[in-house]
Amino acid sequence: MASGHEGLVGVAMRSGYVFMLALTLAYLEVQIEGSNGWASALPTWRTQDPRWTWLAGGRPITGYHVALNLLLLMFFHWPFVLKRWTLRAEFIVLQAFVLLAVVWDYLWFVLNPAYGPARFFARDVWWYKSWAGWVPVEYWLGLLIAALFGCARWRHERDGGVLGVVVRIGIEVGVPVGLAAIATIVRGAWSR
Repeated sequence: MASGHEGLVGVAMRSGYVFMLALTLAYLEVQIEGSNGWASALPTWRTQDPRWTWLAGGRPITGYHVALNLLLLMFFHWPFVLKRWTLRAEFIVLQAFVLLAVVWDYLWFVLNPAYGPARFFARDVWWYKSWAGWVPVEYWLGLLIAALFGCARWRHERDGGVLGVVVRIGIEVGVPVGLAAIATIVRGAWSR
């Protein structure tokens, strides 16, 4: 089921890299924010104007989050400075960025001593307004968007047919999410 552009091992390696980047960013952000989630105690500008906060699911927009996400998007787009831009490559970048955002955010809770998995609930996390099941709605939306970027990217691939596309997207989404689940279990074992 290897594609003309990249085999399943390459897909899994890229997905593992997204997880490692998410883990590193979560660790860094815990060091920056401490127990004060959503940059609530950082000396940064913020707005709660609904004309903008809808972009963040009703959360305040902060200078910290705008700057950090723009920096990450610029880093993710760096390869286009060195080689030709393609729509397929853009879908890879955007899918990886969306997956990074979901996994990174979740890992912030896992790694943060003030939270951990035991405090990952709506009652403890004021900045997420809507939850579906055990996670914020934005996580489900992010995973859906990542899968859609994967579908858009793989639509021209002929190898493996629909099953091949489903397998690739499963790997792309499943590897970072699965590793985040393992991190949760490991964090729980350390806490005992």
